[in-house]
Amino acid sequence: MLAVLVWWVVVAGVVTRLFPRTALPRESVVAGVLIVAFASFTVLSIAWASDNGGAFDEGVRAVGYAGIFALVVLGSPGGSGRSWLTGLAIGLTALSAIALASRMIPGLFPSQRVVAALPETAGRLSYPLGYWNGLGATLALAAVLLIALAGTARSTLGRAAATAVIPLPALAVFLTSSRGASIALAVGLVLLFVFGRERLRMAVATAIGGVVAGVLVLSSTARDLFIDGRTGAVGFDNQAHEMLLLTLVLVAAALTLRALIDPVVERVHVPRRMTVGVSIAAGLILAAGLVAVNPLERWDQLKAPPKLDNPGTRGLTTSHLASTEGTGRYQFWHAGWTAFKSAPVHGVGAAGYEPWWAQHGSLDYFVRNAHSLPIEVAAELGVAGLLLLFGFFGAVIYAGSRTRRSSWGGDEAALAGGALAVLGAGLAAAAVEWTWEIPGAFVPVIVVAGVLAGPALSQSRRSLVPRRSLLLAVGVAVVGLVCVGAGAINLASDSKLRASQEAARDGNYRKAADDARASREIEPWAAAPRLQEALVQEPSDVRAASRTVNGAIERSNEDWRIWIVASQLRGKAGDRKGARAALLRARELAPPSPALKDLLYSGTTR
Repeated sequence: MLAVLVWWVVVAGVVTRLFPRTALPRESVVAGVLIVAFASFTVLSIAWASDNGGAFDEGVRAVGYAGIFALVVLGSPGGSGRSWLTGLAIGLTALSAIALASRMIPGLFPSQRVVAALPETAGRLSYPLGYWNGLGATLALAAVLLIALAGTARSTLGRAAATAVIPLPALAVFLTSSRGASIALAVGLVLLFVFGRERLRMAVATAIGGVVAGVLVLSSTARDLFIDGRTGAVGFDNQAHEMLLLTLVLVAAALTLRALIDPVVERVHVPRRMTVGVSIAAGLILAAGLVAVNPLERWDQLKAPPKLDNPGTRGLTTSHLASTEGTGRYQFWHAGWTAFKSAPVHGVGAAGYEPWWAQHGSLDYFVRNAHSLPIEVAAELGVAGLLLLFGFFGAVIYAGSRTRRSSWGGDEAALAGGALAVLGAGLAAAAVEWTWEIPGAFVPVIVVAGVLAGPALSQSRRSLVPRRSLLLAVGVAVVGLVCVGAGAINLASDSKLRASQEAARDGNYRKAADDARASREIEPWAAAPRLQEALVQEPSDVRAASRTVNGAIERSNEDWRIWIVASQLRGKAGDRKGARAALLRARELAPPSPALKDLLYSGTTR
């Protein structure tokens, strides 16, 4: 849906000559070509991927991100960077408020499926994205962006408003208990004061917002029912309402305090030598802190296999956040590295990490992602994919750095510094988490990339592509139509597949078979429609179902689940030898789960 929608808007804008709004920096064109090439290479990996349908799905996701980037670049008038960043900050602040409200007033929100499936995660804030680490990473971007705007806003009200709401994402990041989000926030803050302007304003905003956030965090730790998310416990409502009231009061106090001291802050002039001295001192303190925590010992703890005992929900938020014990990240990354070494040029193919982990993983986990964007790209798309992805972000960073330098002293330079910090925080999160696979978490990163590379922050640049460039218009239109087609195929096939599954649950097997067949015809390279068709055929014609599932195996030959279904169908069809061969293959491909291995070696698949 995302790919279809954004590329339709882009194509329509180019055809009607509404886009581009102004001449484009050449860096934005280079970055756009690279991200489209990355998406195309992802789709092309179907040629060597073990899961054709999964590779296409991954390509469509990249196509959607390319569309977001193109929309921001082409739809931005010159000098509109402040509007883009302010709008993004408003949206992320609203997300922070919704996330906190889901804990403070849970009755207003639907039951969370992730908590129902994994009760031990109830203490970790995850609504509305559904995944605590993804939510934490997104809200880390919000905190960095708000501090940047608190330093660059043109009015007292704007600086005060940005400062006042900093505690919202900060508290929410704490409640997610996401160490990756904490790392992203720390990286973003360091980059903000390295690249940003108006450091005194930002320091004041950080101090006020940090103190308020600290009070809220300490207050939440004193309310065990609230911080552990035990919404059904007696007394939870009182604690949640106390936190809600305290948050509102402290946000109002921060707003008032920032507005009152703003005239004083604006009159203070900090000599450049003092700024340099403070920066050096801060760097030394940071270095000393890193040495004090003994990073080598922490790294050894991270590498250690995770403890398999269930810690429960009580005290999980604070204990997990302070811990450096391994949760499988190192093992996930190591598996990705071994996959990369097996095919360093082009990787094992998009969506290939999951079957690779199932066969080579060292933990009793079912894992779909490598929990690191660069490692997963290296594993699935090799050096070629890494060069395209790094080239895209490299072009964006170069464009932002050039704006920051060439417009020194102007509004664009200040905004570019803040945007670079937000981008850095987003990339830091993606390096240790699978935010790339969560559009809600990664779209803000792509938006910031478009702002940095496009005309929104580039009024003073000289290297421009003319607005009325025929080659640019034709190129964008052609690429856009191809991307719309890819997204439409994916959307239509998934729609028919879901309809088939719903019809099967309702017992309408004729409609289920028709919808599965339609999904297969739309996306003939995918295994999922053929697997669904085989399951629907099973009650009436098990032999036909057995033949159909063979087609699914041809398109995803390392998915152990399909081999299990094949074993079942072949056995029912009387092909005992084929059933045994399929079961043996499933054993080879299945993830290292003792329960699953016992099931497979028992000779049964139910």
